[in-house]
Amino acid sequence: MTLVTSLGAFNLTIRGRGIVPAIVADTMQIDFGKVGAGMPELRELTLKNTAELPIEVHLKVDAADDDAEIAAQFHVPATLALKPNESVKVPVEFHPGDGTSKTDADARVIVSVPLGPTSDGTRVTSIGVRARTGKFQVVARGGSRELAFAKVEAMEMSTLAVEFENTGEVVAVLALAEDEVGAVAAKAGRELVGKANVASFGCKPISQTIEPGAIGKFSLTATGMREGTDTRSLVFFTPNLMRPVLFSFNASITVSAARDVRGLQSFAKSDSSVEEKLQIEVIERPKFKSDEGLWSVLLPVVKVEAVTPSDPHYSFPAVRPQEPLLQYASIVHHLTRPAALPTALLPPGSASKSGGGAAAAATSDKLKPAGFRSKNRAPMPMAPSQPAVDPAAREVPAVMAKMQMQREALATLAPLEKRLFNGGGGASKAVGPGGKSVPGSKKYR
Repeated sequence: MTLVTSLGAFNLTIRGRGIVPAIVADTMQIDFGKVGAGMPELRELTLKNTAELPIEVHLKVDAADDDAEIAAQFHVPATLALKPNESVKVPVEFHPGDGTSKTDADARVIVSVPLGPTSDGTRVTSIGVRARTGKFQVVARGGSRELAFAKVEAMEMSTLAVEFENTGEVVAVLALAEDEVGAVAAKAGRELVGKANVASFGCKPISQTIEPGAIGKFSLTATGMREGTDTRSLVFFTPNLMRPVLFSFNASITVSAARDVRGLQSFAKSDSSVEEKLQIEVIERPKFKSDEGLWSVLLPVVKVEAVTPSDPHYSFPAVRPQEPLLQYASIVHHLTRPAALPTALLPPGSASKSGGGAAAAATSDKLKPAGFRSKNRAPMPMAPSQPAVDPAAREVPAVMAKMQMQREALATLAPLEKRLFNGGGGASKAVGPGGKSVPGSKKYR
């Protein structure tokens, strides 16, 4: 390009880049579903300017077959201005008439963007919209709008239930309102304080969708904070409708003073046995103090198990004594034989060495073995000799093995004692009254 001036001619280079306006929608179809007659609803359409220059967007509704009655039921803004990379939410409203004879409405939202102020061309985007008209009717069951909560004490809670029935043809959405006019929905978990700040009110669930022919139930709670009487208006509304339907209830509650439980607490502390009984563990290992060593021996033998009154069978099982496994019953198991004292080992002055006399007789009586019997008393029976023990009987526990060894030792000593005291090495004569010996008597039988 050459630029000619009074000073001369100059060569210029001009460069440029053309930008085509573009608009992007988040959806290409909007379905309102079934909407109650006379209950307008609102949906949102998001548009974004992806170009690097500001644009102006034009919107209008075009019905199929150019049906003006259907097109009049949808409302959109006429124009929008978007900056580069800006997004905006466009409200799309559906206003079904009460007396309309057409229950199905199909239309298109035409979004157009001019290419420039001096150009007749435009970029057009078509977004479909669809809605059906039905009957909206929700009623509160019970008829009464007065909610009288039961009297409670401070920090206690009272509950009531509110039910709604959907008798229409349209899905209904109900929610608890935070303010009494129903403009803002209450937040989940938030308590609504009464007018006198005496009680707080809550609701679960905070919102609910009720299908046609179904019943929705809300659980209302009232918690007393201090003594007094409080009231509040609890409002349920339809948040999805442009003109919400309100259901208002008058809630009231009386809160009494909290009881003084300090006396009961002090009694519980003084009588610690009550608390201990209430905190009994079902399975608890016994604890021992001074007799811990004894129980360490008894526990493997006697199984102790904790039993509480809460068990289905509250009883103490009897410990069945175990009888000893004796191979042969004998008196040897119950008597302990004294140590045998040979006559040769008796001290001087005994009856066998001294000449006799009263003193010798007295001394002899003191040194007589425990098994000695005079002629006036019945002879003491000797322990019967033990028969041969079967080898299979030796395979017994350690305690029974020890008892078997004792029986074998007694069987071995019995012949030796008989030989020592009854004729082995000379028979001894017993000493009678006055120090005289009694012929024919034996010391041991």
